[in-house]
Amino acid sequence: MTIGCACQPVFDNSVQLLCRKGQLLSQCVARQAFERPLPLPHVDRRSSLEFVASMAELQQRARAHDLALENIYGRVRRVLVRHAGLSNSSSRAEIAARVAARSGLNRQELETLMRNCEDVINGAPTNAKESLRLAKRLREIESRLGLGARARDDRQASERIEL
Repeated sequence: MTIGCACQPVFDNSVQLLCRKGQLLSQCVARQAFERPLPLPHVDRRSSLEFVASMAELQQRARAHDLALENIYGRVRRVLVRHAGLSNSSSRAEIAARVAARSGLNRQELETLMRNCEDVINGAPTNAKESLRLAKRLREIESRLGLGARARDDRQASERIEL
């Protein structure tokens, strides 16, 4: 016959409970230590201006003046088509005529500018100076008509204020 203490079952239960907690804790720690690590969130550190600058530098180094002009002309042509109320498949003569009628620009000059841009895009020989002249003229027309992104944003902001 063994003589035991009345607190013996309570002591055994608390020791077992502590052991269980220790086992659970060690399992959690081991599981975290050996799982595949989660990938870090991808942060794009380039701003849109840096992207534009790097593309311009690449095009300049490659002497891809036609590609640079194509980027600008494509967007300006879409804006002119929208301004004229025509479809994208309209001819340049039709676009120039409608834009000239709505804005007071010289139809012949606009059509000639569009033709020159399309010729350069399609492989006509050009240089940096000529491409820059064409791009500058496209930007002038865009700003004169108030169709540039900045002019459009300013116009929309002023419309919101008036409401």
